[in-house]
Amino acid sequence: MSHIPAPRQPTLPTDEEVKNVLDLIKAAKRLVIHVGCGIGAGGEKLVELSKKLQIPLVLTGLAKGLVPEEYEGNLGYANRAACKAADEAFAATDFVEKALELSEPAESLPSFRAVVAANKNWQEYMTKMTNRPSDPLEFDAVYKEINRIAEEDALFSIDVGDNIINSFRYLHLTPKNK
Repeated sequence: MSHIPAPRQPTLPTDEEVKNVLDLIKAAKRLVIHVGCGIGAGGEKLVELSKKLQIPLVLTGLAKGLVPEEYEGNLGYANRAACKAADEAFAATDFVEKALELSEPAESLPSFRAVVAANKNWQEYMTKMTNRPSDPLEFDAVYKEINRIAEEDALFSIDVGDNIINSFRYLHLTPKNK
């Protein structure tokens, strides 16, 4: 006998609910798409949507590896395991949206360009930390080596505490990793 609950059937919104959400989105000035593991294999499509609408992505820990880390609009994680740009964008947003579809690409928004620039600065800082000489050996250099030698379908088991935060920040994952 299995103790795993049956998957829930998704509840579809009504036309009125969709209209109300779209009105809120249109009124918002600084949007963020908050991404969880529910996107499954939809990471590339979410990147397309983010580019089209000029809305940056802020991930939960369980979404690690599902959105390409090299995408400039992927700001990383907010809160405890934060990447600086993600935390700032999440705090400044006037609307957090999980999924939407529009037919026309948005113009390049100043808020999107600003958080992308902040994220670039953060990534440059992280790269500097990873490449700095250290004696004794620091954790960031260890993650650099793990990333270099890990097979594309590597399985990682990570303990609690700083290991989780450092893994969010330094470990490069793809949908093939677990």
